[in-house]
Amino acid sequence: MMLSHYPKKELSRHIEEVEIGFEFITSFHSRKTMLNLQSNLMKDIIRFHDEGKKSRFFQEYIIQPDKYNGDPALKAHSKLSALITSVKYQDSPIQLFQILQCIGGHHSQLLTLVDMMNYWLTGENYLIKQLSSFFSVPKYIDLQHPSDRISDLLEDQIVEILDNQSLETVICYRIMTQFMFSLLLEADKILLVADIHKHIAYKRHDWKLEWIEKKIGKPPRKKINILRDQIRKEIQNINCGKSIFTLTSPTGSGKTLLSATWALKQRDDIYNKTSVFPKIIIVLPFLSIIDQTVDEYKNILKIGEINYDGSWLIASHSLSDRKFSDFLEEKEEGFFIDTWRSDLIITTYDQFLYTIFNPKAKYQMRFHNLLDSVIIIDEVQSLPTKLWKPLEEVLCAITRLSESRILLMSATLPSFISQSVPLMRNYRHYFSSLNRYTIDFSDIRNDVVMKIDDFSVYIISQITHWVINEDRVLITLNTRASAQKIFMDIQKYISEENLKCSVFFISADVVPIDRLERINKIKKFFIKKEPCIVVSTQCVEAGVDIDMTVVIRDFAPLDSIIQIAGRCNRNGSRGNCPVKIVQIRSKNGKLFSEMIYNDIHLQKTRNVVKTYGCVFEKNILGLTEKYFEELMGSDGVSQGKNICESFAYFREFLPIRELLRGKEIEKYEFVILERDQSLKEEIFNISEISDKWIRREKWRRLSGRISNLTVSVIAKSGFCPEEVADQYFGLWSLNMDYYSEDIGFYLPESDNSCLIV
Repeated sequence: MMLSHYPKKELSRHIEEVEIGFEFITSFHSRKTMLNLQSNLMKDIIRFHDEGKKSRFFQEYIIQPDKYNGDPALKAHSKLSALITSVKYQDSPIQLFQILQCIGGHHSQLLTLVDMMNYWLTGENYLIKQLSSFFSVPKYIDLQHPSDRISDLLEDQIVEILDNQSLETVICYRIMTQFMFSLLLEADKILLVADIHKHIAYKRHDWKLEWIEKKIGKPPRKKINILRDQIRKEIQNINCGKSIFTLTSPTGSGKTLLSATWALKQRDDIYNKTSVFPKIIIVLPFLSIIDQTVDEYKNILKIGEINYDGSWLIASHSLSDRKFSDFLEEKEEGFFIDTWRSDLIITTYDQFLYTIFNPKAKYQMRFHNLLDSVIIIDEVQSLPTKLWKPLEEVLCAITRLSESRILLMSATLPSFISQSVPLMRNYRHYFSSLNRYTIDFSDIRNDVVMKIDDFSVYIISQITHWVINEDRVLITLNTRASAQKIFMDIQKYISEENLKCSVFFISADVVPIDRLERINKIKKFFIKKEPCIVVSTQCVEAGVDIDMTVVIRDFAPLDSIIQIAGRCNRNGSRGNCPVKIVQIRSKNGKLFSEMIYNDIHLQKTRNVVKTYGCVFEKNILGLTEKYFEELMGSDGVSQGKNICESFAYFREFLPIRELLRGKEIEKYEFVILERDQSLKEEIFNISEISDKWIRREKWRRLSGRISNLTVSVIAKSGFCPEEVADQYFGLWSLNMDYYSEDIGFYLPESDNSCLIV
């Protein structure tokens, strides 16, 4: 009897294709990694992951899925497949647990131990009915109580075995379990590619270091360029046989190209050692800097005269284009992008951390890419301290199990990974040689606090001087509301005084496509040598390549202050420039900094800077080291140990989204559809598509365009989105009365109290 896997496809043919997919995927992994993989167990997982589809109930369903009217629980196959496969491994509880995770979760997610025990304690009646429908029941399965043996092993042996292992051992076990799960998930999705030969045709490309050399060329012999050249030569010469590195270098030292040089060198080294070209995965903290990083790498490819597509480079985030290559169909392109089928992936912290810590199959499918890769993590200090320990243990485990090389980089880098090696042996020298700015902490030392109106008066009193001096001024505030007020006050004053000075507003109230356009305009003022004033929130902190001559920043954690200072006199072309730190409070008397940042981080910053009036750039490194030393003793770091253990031992821990962003609060996203009428029409056309899978993929292909025109607001109770927007096929389409060309999303002051902005 022919057994079906999918309408018009035999189950045996599907298994053959999954096996081919598995062999193809693992061909890009090193011998070291594959030796850590239990090959016989993995082959059984691949071979039997759909064994439950042999039940009569599934076969009845698959003939005509749309017309099936039986019990959905009886046609389910993952749990049944796991039960059948586990029979062979009754005497190996640790391997059995991996079978239960991989096969049992391949249409859902990995489970905690407690959830796994509950899962096997329920639904036994369905298993009995499913097994009774088999033509041949596997031996050693108790038809009366088929899940008893698994439940007993989970409760009596597996928990004890894991609990008796060291953290280092058990986290490696967790990583390999996720690796196996990931391999199965991607191989199983091969059905999304119409022609299997497309799936296995992908080959990794040879990137040349000389392309970066040509891009850098021979810049003018300015101090900052000399420093960049010295750092680059030092990075190229390092060869210490280690796997985790740090790059602590001053802002403006060209970390994008420095890390590109390091990554391509590591890629070549790994290839020479293993005959496998590793992927390069670049992890960035903010969407605002992804585009410019993507552009840098595209320019490198252009110098190499490469006609590139997604196989060379992709961006993986909410705003990214869902285009991969012209030779693929739309649904195939989505599969190639979601599985990171590229030489170089540029992604966000969210996507990277979801890949590690989110148990859902859609994120775990790309987890295997982290092994045998070159991973660059930028601005790692921007992660919550409670994630430092989990990330340290995971990265160390990945390098123990595979040939991965990892680089953590920042101008302010905490030393939370003890096994890391600095790329620059004498990095202190590079900091001490710079004198581009001085940070004025005198208001913090003297406990000076300004009301928002008094701060506005202070700013306006400086504008004429800035214009005469042709200054490029950056004013960074902590909340969107305070930034809007200061921007409007400045704009009004300049208009009344008829001053020649451009004013820009950059915050999350402005749609991403406009923010990027404004940043590009601001960059040109460095060339034109004309005055301008930029009012922003912290979305310009790290990586945004603008060069200002005066910076004023509302109080914040020290690493945020240093990052914003990095926008001051970035190219060192104007002597020593001022960075002034102020403290501003709202009309209700609360400091704006306390509305946004962790109290511990703010207090640790005060502790460190309290004794200083001004700090020169050359002394910044010592200041940040004191700050991170204080943070290492904070509650957040100790919480991280508990999170790490929960992750490693398959216990429950908070969702990674909550650990990263805090507890979910009421949030609304508004789309400015009036800015793109063709988008509005495409959304309507997609809504008319009856096939839900085609409709879903069409929606995903529009997600980048939609996100580029979206603003998010965090609302207090009582806020009614219907008052400012209309529903349009599941989206909130913002009324243009509430979107200003200058400041973006805007509510009249009388309505503003119902939003936290």
